[in-house]
Amino acid sequence: MPRTKEKLALDSARRMLHHRAYGRVANLLAPLHPAEVAEFLSRVPLDDRRRLVAVIPPARLPAVFAEMPAPAVADTIANLDPAQQAALLAGVTPAHVAAILRALPTEDRDAVLNAMGEGPARTMGELLAWPEGSVGAIMRPAPFALPEDLTVEQAADHLRRAGEDAPLTVYVVDGRRHLVGVLSFRQILIAAPGRRLREVMTPEPIATRPEEPQEEAAALISRYDFIALPVVDEDNRLLAVVAVDDILDMLQDRATEDLYKMAGLDAGDRVFSPVPHSVRLRLPWLLVNLATAVLAASVVRVFQGRIDQYAVLAVLMPIVAGMGGNAATQTLTVIIRGLTLGELTVREGVRAALKESTTNLALGLVLGLFAAGGAWLFFRQPALAGVLGAAMVANMFVAGLSGAAVPLALRALRIDPAMASGVVVTTFTDCCGFGVFLGLATVFSRYLV
Repeated sequence: MPRTKEKLALDSARRMLHHRAYGRVANLLAPLHPAEVAEFLSRVPLDDRRRLVAVIPPARLPAVFAEMPAPAVADTIANLDPAQQAALLAGVTPAHVAAILRALPTEDRDAVLNAMGEGPARTMGELLAWPEGSVGAIMRPAPFALPEDLTVEQAADHLRRAGEDAPLTVYVVDGRRHLVGVLSFRQILIAAPGRRLREVMTPEPIATRPEEPQEEAAALISRYDFIALPVVDEDNRLLAVVAVDDILDMLQDRATEDLYKMAGLDAGDRVFSPVPHSVRLRLPWLLVNLATAVLAASVVRVFQGRIDQYAVLAVLMPIVAGMGGNAATQTLTVIIRGLTLGELTVREGVRAALKESTTNLALGLVLGLFAAGGAWLFFRQPALAGVLGAAMVANMFVAGLSGAAVPLALRALRIDPAMASGVVVTTFTDCCGFGVFLGLATVFSRYLV
């Protein structure tokens, strides 16, 4: 369907949704790709989403749920009985079903598992046994694998019989299911039919373990341009596979989660969440921010007399704190991204902190000169300009040092740096910015007008 027709259908569906014409909305969504329908459902209020799911053909819903974020699917089906939930999840990949079940309350999750067949329930139990954030939590069990002593012709027959389920990457195993090699679809096509797989395969393929962090698997897939990554146990037996789309979903979810955490938000807070729900989720973090703001205000209070004497200080001190906060945010973004993607480890923390503090010191020198020049032009006070410039340099240095050191320290303590780093570092830059600026102004007060 051309893009313009998709847009017209979605626009019409939104208008129909306002009139609660759920049947007509479902008809408008019927020709669209499941990804388009999933995006549409994810953006509508929960009550409307549940009513739409009730009128969309059940056979279409697994493909739609496969494209929706796991928490959104869990919210959507939470009001259904376990048998209905199990039936709707039957056509979704095991890794995504596991993520959806993790988003359900424990008692509801157990009820859905009991409603599943013995085989699917066992598979889900194995996936749910792995901790969230590990490769095991998103791996796909029972990967396509062939014995090493098969001929290329026999392997091609196996692929033909697999039909649409035939993979682009074939794993080769020995008699004890040890992973010994990997073959691409292209290698099978061009190899001589009578050759054994062990003769044409790529030996000793790169693999990961189920207990490894998902970021490690993402780094391997990105580095080697894999479409899938095999998962093996401690004896190198093939257990499962991690597909690139699972990794992309994980990275998107993790990026959203980190973005929410840096803003002090819970991932369950959505655009159309009920007001009491959003208030309950946002209030605790805002109370923490209020406490840190009081701490910064207490630093200013120490110099209240000086500010009363020189009102111009009240005009300039937000510049120092604000620039420090912006610089700290940049450093935090770089450091947390490096930790998330595996580009940076805690062991390399000293070098990273030194690099970031040096970078921000250089930026502080440049920005301090600009700020001092602007203060001199506006107020014609060399001493005030010097105080502002020096405070800017000092606070930028603190921003770089704390912006690198705080998330690294939190990771070493097994605390999510995305959650707590922002408020801690902001407290550092606010208190340091106000303290250094007003302290220098006090020292050089006799030169101020």
